[in-house]
Amino acid sequence: MKRKSISILLSLVLLFTLLFPAPSMQVAATEGQADIISPKLPITQSVNESVYSGNVPLSEGSANSGVNLSVHKAVYASGNEVDWLGAANAVDGNGSTRWSSALEDDQWFYVDLGQEFVINRVSIKWQTPASKYKIMVSSDAQQWTNVLGNDSEIVCKGGTEITDFDDAKARYVKFQGVQRAPVDAIFYGYSFFEFEVYNAGDLPKIVKGITQIPPIVKGQTEIVLPDVPQGYKVSVYGSDKLPVIDKAGKIHTPLVDAKVNLLFQVEKVNNPDEKGITGNVLVAVPGQYTQTTDLNKEPKVIPSLREWYGRSGYYNLTSTSRIVVNPAYKAALQKSAEQTKDDLKDIGNIDLEIIYGAPQSGDIYLSIDDTLTWLGKEGYLFDVNDYVSITSAEVTGAFFGTRSALQILKQDDDHIRIPKGTARDYPKYETRGLMIDVARKFYTIDFLRDYVKLLSWYKMNQFQIHLNDDVGTPFEDGTNTAFRLESTAYPGLTSKSGSYTKDEFRNLVRLGMDYGINVIPEIDTPGHSRAFTSFDPSLGSGPHLDITKPKTVDFVKSLFDEYVDGDNPTFIGPDVHIGTDEYWGSDKEVFRGYMNTLIDHINSKGKHPHLWGGMTEYGGITPVSNHATMDVWHVPYGDARQAIDLGYDILSTENSYMYLVPRLYKDYMDTKYMYNMWEPNVFTNTTLPFGHPKLKGAMLALWNDISDASGLSMDDSHDRMFPAVQVLSEKMWTGTREDKDYGTYANAASLIGEAPNANISHRLQVNNQGGNVLRYLFENGFADTSGNGFDGIGKHVSVTDGKYGKGVRFGGGESYIETPLESLGFGWTASMWVKPDADNPDDAVLMESPVGQLKLEQGNTGKLGFSKEHYNSSFQYKVPAGKWTHLLLSGDNKGVSLYVNGNEYVEKLWVTNGSSPHIDTMVLPIAKIGSATHSFKGIIDNLIILNKATSFDGINLALNKHADSSAAEAPHLSADQAVDGNVGTRWSSTFTDDTWFTVDLGGQQDVNNVVIKWENAFAKKYKIFVSGDGEQWMNVKSSDGMIDGHGGVETITFDTRKARYVKFQGIERGTQYGYSIFEFEVYGPGLLGSYLGLIKQTESLLELGKGDSGLRNQLQNLLNNFPYAYDSSTSTLQLLITQLQESIDRETDMTPPVTTASTTPDHPSGKNGWHIHPLTVTLSAQDELSGIARMDFSLNGGGSWQPYTAPFNPSADGTYEVQYRSADKAGNVEAAKSITIKVDQTAPTIDVSVNGSPLSEGTEFQDSETITLELHASDTMSDVANQTITVDGNPYTDDGTSLHFAGQLGTHVIQIAVTDQAGNVSQLVTHIVVKTSITSMERLLDYYFASGDLSGSLKDKLSESLKNAQKHANKDKFKNAAEAMKDFVKKINKSSKKDFISEGAKTALVADANSLIQTWLGNESDQDHDSQ
Repeated sequence: MKRKSISILLSLVLLFTLLFPAPSMQVAATEGQADIISPKLPITQSVNESVYSGNVPLSEGSANSGVNLSVHKAVYASGNEVDWLGAANAVDGNGSTRWSSALEDDQWFYVDLGQEFVINRVSIKWQTPASKYKIMVSSDAQQWTNVLGNDSEIVCKGGTEITDFDDAKARYVKFQGVQRAPVDAIFYGYSFFEFEVYNAGDLPKIVKGITQIPPIVKGQTEIVLPDVPQGYKVSVYGSDKLPVIDKAGKIHTPLVDAKVNLLFQVEKVNNPDEKGITGNVLVAVPGQYTQTTDLNKEPKVIPSLREWYGRSGYYNLTSTSRIVVNPAYKAALQKSAEQTKDDLKDIGNIDLEIIYGAPQSGDIYLSIDDTLTWLGKEGYLFDVNDYVSITSAEVTGAFFGTRSALQILKQDDDHIRIPKGTARDYPKYETRGLMIDVARKFYTIDFLRDYVKLLSWYKMNQFQIHLNDDVGTPFEDGTNTAFRLESTAYPGLTSKSGSYTKDEFRNLVRLGMDYGINVIPEIDTPGHSRAFTSFDPSLGSGPHLDITKPKTVDFVKSLFDEYVDGDNPTFIGPDVHIGTDEYWGSDKEVFRGYMNTLIDHINSKGKHPHLWGGMTEYGGITPVSNHATMDVWHVPYGDARQAIDLGYDILSTENSYMYLVPRLYKDYMDTKYMYNMWEPNVFTNTTLPFGHPKLKGAMLALWNDISDASGLSMDDSHDRMFPAVQVLSEKMWTGTREDKDYGTYANAASLIGEAPNANISHRLQVNNQGGNVLRYLFENGFADTSGNGFDGIGKHVSVTDGKYGKGVRFGGGESYIETPLESLGFGWTASMWVKPDADNPDDAVLMESPVGQLKLEQGNTGKLGFSKEHYNSSFQYKVPAGKWTHLLLSGDNKGVSLYVNGNEYVEKLWVTNGSSPHIDTMVLPIAKIGSATHSFKGIIDNLIILNKATSFDGINLALNKHADSSAAEAPHLSADQAVDGNVGTRWSSTFTDDTWFTVDLGGQQDVNNVVIKWENAFAKKYKIFVSGDGEQWMNVKSSDGMIDGHGGVETITFDTRKARYVKFQGIERGTQYGYSIFEFEVYGPGLLGSYLGLIKQTESLLELGKGDSGLRNQLQNLLNNFPYAYDSSTSTLQLLITQLQESIDRETDMTPPVTTASTTPDHPSGKNGWHIHPLTVTLSAQDELSGIARMDFSLNGGGSWQPYTAPFNPSADGTYEVQYRSADKAGNVEAAKSITIKVDQTAPTIDVSVNGSPLSEGTEFQDSETITLELHASDTMSDVANQTITVDGNPYTDDGTSLHFAGQLGTHVIQIAVTDQAGNVSQLVTHIVVKTSITSMERLLDYYFASGDLSGSLKDKLSESLKNAQKHANKDKFKNAAEAMKDFVKKINKSSKKDFISEGAKTALVADANSLIQTWLGNESDQDHDSQ
């Protein structure tokens, strides 16, 4: 890694600051010197940024036209860090000297130009950039004006930073610091190498003014260049989609509408050295087609396709499909076809024939088309219709096209379908690389070969191998340095702790060529060179070569010559990396000369050199050739713009983004951040424009500074590199999509996975839900009962009694069961019962394969452990001899956990090691159970292997819940990143002690432990709080106790508390940074305790040997899964225990059960023992042993029986003889019992007639009529008990009595009630209406005359009045009729003794008459009203 020495340097700077405090002001005048550039001190040309209202175009070349007006002029400053970093250094024209301010924000620096000039540009060449600053001008050094207006602040990007502004007339030009920027969390002062002032002429204005070009129309073949003033010319300088718009401005119409970022170069015609580059100009290019929603969507591949136009339907691979190669290109494409055939067989078990000819439906067709050079050597056309056609200008492009086809097929469930459509695919960045430091951590050649396939699978194209370096902790062989390549010129140079032969390395390079990967060897000198000084101390000392000696330089050149010269060179690829970083020799000029020598030497061999950037750190005047590619790895050493300015092609390998340094700097890449926020043009101090031709791409670097000492294996390395390779391939080939969606990308990354025929992760998919890989119960020899068919073959082992049924005895030495498998990658579980003998030797092996060994006894410790590569790990647990012990081990990328007998003993190496850098992971060795050489002695039973990790920690209650915190260090380091289940993301606080983090569990939960997975920035002291409402907090430790932190993975256990919110409160940081947490996990008590209790019950029951055999077998199967299935089997276990206990009880039960019956209500609700309301009959039974099997009841005295399942309700009327009985599970049946229940819930029926006809509501009668009522009541069950009738409330006897209503006009109420013997009552209320008429009155006269109530001539007189009234009424002369009726009343009232009428008759007749009068007069009134 290239970071450790930086920290040392920064520490030295800080020390100087403390020893030599800066004065408050310095004045440095260099009078008498001409305003010219010293020929001895050349000024470095710059990549310039012009700052206007936030618009930052990039410029290049000799844009600093004219004279640097500030060189050697008088300067003034607020102060400086130390005397030798004075202000004059920033105007001396020397790019290796600098001014450095005091360590405060409000610092300033200004230059006196000696007289007023018209200026429009300031260039600052930064060493330690500001965060924000201002540029001011003045004529008198008293009144200052901001060159950008509105007192604008400049957000500093570092490097060489150009501020262009409108013409200003000034003598004094000032830098005013606003805010410093931290460097590795330390705030130094402002520091720049040069402060330059120019009148740059019109060029910056012209460049700035180019922001667009005329719109492109469909079918246009060339762009229209922007207009520039006379005397200038413009051309395309760069394009981020060269296959759409190339540098000649030619348009290749895309499939669908596309956007292209262009760069233009403006050049002065009469001075070509005076030129500038615009910022990005975004142009829209109309496509050939329009992608609509009814067409096939773009298939997901990584990296994603650059252009896609869908068709409808799918291409299907069939048994008759072939791989067809254009016969004209057989030699070129044969290997690609063979590789595709092998890969397709690995993905889908489909073996296709390769032929050379014309394609047919269902085929995969490969061809070369020389006219496609505009797509680039890696671009290809991908057309899917009846067959798949992949065409490119070169073999690499065609081969990369097969990767896309295979990725799509891999994601299809049946591996046969590809959506129809057409694509153009090509990289956004030319170089997409990975570097592995094999020097400080050795990787086998097979691992590197697999990585070639993996890189190609994701269309990466560069693989750098860092071959030499030094370590602090010695390797296994006692050395602390390594050169990993065979050397015949210098025998003894090659490391004995792992190396590659020349043939191996040469074949690796050849493999890379076959897969489109440029394998670049790196021999790093003159630093990192202890391998060479150890080999020959005369070459230098320690890690540094003495490059002042010609012998040393000749040695290095001859070492390269050994590998690049001759008929069979080792470095057969086009590129070689020469290192050249972190050299601490005393003379930088010598070092610059050395770099130049090596660059020229490699170029002279026909190879292209690469080197690590450092032109700031190693600034000087000795020329260094720029015929090389520079890796920009650490901005303070040399940034991207400086390297481009010096003429180098560059790769971004910046440590902030692209370094993985396990256990020291960065373990995992934050893939979500990189997907959303990064592209190769993004550097910490600047963002280069898209399409810059000098920016070739980027390279991920795995540095292994302390990896070997930390136990990092190749599998651990892959776990870190693989997700980074995936996301970087997307960002380097495709860039940032407009429709970017990390979730969609991550899902595709999971499905696409590893390259075919390169299962570096040791993944094994099985077709069962439980993830069972191996299941050796040994009841049928070595048969695998998982369903996978991975049966074993035993050697020097024997079947014997096991923990449950049969087990297998191992005898030590060569004693094993061989499986058809080799290893299982991270995310595994191994469960077994083991009973070791007492005489096991050291290093007794339980399981082994080429990846490592699981040991009963690690070395001579007697403790359980494991070994991988040359690393050994031990648990603090000794497996007892002579007794059965259950071991469950579970491994993932964090480490290995051990659970003994459930939770009797628990140890997690990744927890117990705390902040120790040691990595205790293991890929599970499953090739042999036992060993071919050092098998343990003892018995194993129920060996079960799963392809998933198991944890008894329970459910992480904080996972994906809402989290909050005090201010985060950066937006992408927010609180939610610590609860997303991804150890590649993290929350990071600001750099203060008093910061906090909370998680809302979503509701009250039982919690009793918190797990914090720290990044390097841990808490030295902190507290954990819980709360129910997020307001009132309780410390989980007593007496408000603090927790002493150590980093790594920390588990904080406490008494179970009810809480919804859990809070981390920082007290004291453990580093200079903030607090940084990968994952914050919260757990509760879980189910394990109850599960273990059930297991003991199960074993006790099974030991009885009684009960149902099927239940016993089911329980035994659950024991076989002990204990990893506890979370899913606890309820089933409880049920089966209950059922088996019942089964055992049935075998000894001879007594029938006892049943009782009860009713609700418990007494009849009616009379005479009858139930007139709903009742419930409940049966209950008891059996002291086997329990109740069933209850039966009968409602007809045993005539028919039905099962009793719940209380029943005899609802139909009747008399029931309820019989009931029960049977127990042993088969004992109880004698029937009975109870009698009478039910009458129906009231009697009522039938009423009047004068022989049915009585209905509202029946009308004339008051002259006689009414007789008849009541007929009945009850079918308990019979009628009594009945009553009332008329208008008066009793009426149903005995033929007549009712008379003469004169009683109106409505009359008849009420009837009938009660049965059970007490049910029926009631009827009805009404009759009594009316009168002249006819009825005449009948009454007759009735009264006959009865003697009317006598004499009065009857005739009254009859005469009635006739008159009738006559008038018939003619509708109602008033006359009323007068006649009034006469009728007068006659009644004038009755005498001679003309007698009784009072009753008088009352009735007068009432009738008045009723008719009222009726007639009302009718007459209506008539009168109508006539009006």
